[in-house]
Amino acid sequence: MVKKQRTSKADAADVGILAQKASEYKQAMEMAYSQGLWDPAVSNGVHALLLMANAVTAQVKREYYTGQDHDGAAGYLLAVSGPEARNAVNQMQRVVIMKTTAEYDRRSYGARDAEDAVKRVRRFFEWAEGRVPPGARL
Repeated sequence: MVKKQRTSKADAADVGILAQKASEYKQAMEMAYSQGLWDPAVSNGVHALLLMANAVTAQVKREYYTGQDHDGAAGYLLAVSGPEARNAVNQMQRVVIMKTTAEYDRRSYGARDAEDAVKRVRRFFEWAEGRVPPGARL
């Protein structure tokens, strides 16, 4: 039996709220990256991805992922958006796996790791912004 994903219902206003928060975390990622703050850049990028993935699923299905497993958010996005989301989900997963190291480990990321994460977040947003109406992105 397939385990049901933990989700919450959403409406059009929620899409806008999620997209706005995603945009703010992306902006924080860009600021941290420009100042050489590699771990905060990665961490903010992860949060931006998770929120924008939720904005997309809220737009498409009027639900968003609320589970604790961050990889589950990528799986839910793929389930809701279908195969056309595969590349975006791959970009997302490659950054989300960096969360624990960026936020909790004593090992730190360097410039190359942060640059890779930032590029992937930007690519994901290019895809996702085409799925969330401009008015919802406040």
